[in-house]
Amino acid sequence: MKKLLCLVFALIAVSAPARTISWRSGIGDDLLNSSGLLLDDSFTFELGAFDAGFTPDATNYGDWSSRWHAFGQATYEPLLGNGWEPGLQYFTKDTTVIGGQLSSESPPLASYAFTAGTQAWLWVYDSKVVAPTSEWALVGGSTWTFPASDLLNLTPVVWELNSADRTVWGGANDLRGDGTFSATPAAFDLQTAVVPEPGSLVLLGVAGWLAGMRRRR
Repeated sequence: MKKLLCLVFALIAVSAPARTISWRSGIGDDLLNSSGLLLDDSFTFELGAFDAGFTPDATNYGDWSSRWHAFGQATYEPLLGNGWEPGLQYFTKDTTVIGGQLSSESPPLASYAFTAGTQAWLWVYDSKVVAPTSEWALVGGSTWTFPASDLLNLTPVVWELNSADRTVWGGANDLRGDGTFSATPAAFDLQTAVVPEPGSLVLLGVAGWLAGMRRRR
């Protein structure tokens, strides 16, 4: 009887719908901060999505944290494996979409259903606090949409950093988005940008508007 129960549980585990996403950079990529220096072990890499209907941009970055849902997380890993290895400037993680469209990393990550077709983003940060001491990059790929969990499809989905072609904050693959940089190297694979106080961008916007009005006069 005991053996039969073990077999039943094993079959349930095997038959549970799932689809693995392998998300990573290349070994030796140029992963830089706003000053053009290599990222260190204080940085975290998160793959995830925002609330349905919420589009992240430079006007609402103060709300990102409350609207964000982490699917997978790569933190400092001293050995090349399943995390962030700053010595080789390389991050890699395998995270699985399991039944109910949940993440295999939940827990410890909070539970959330990543609906198939939802845009995925890579958020790189040393702190999620909105302050000039924080550095962020928020990038994505036009092909990065969460797949449906699927028992019959065992081929992993692979999202390489070099396929990121959408930059909201910081930059990827020589393309910069919003944020403050003190160094702007021509070539990079990822670069974080300083996060100003929310009011700073408002003041910059007002200054730009006033300058435009003066020119018209």
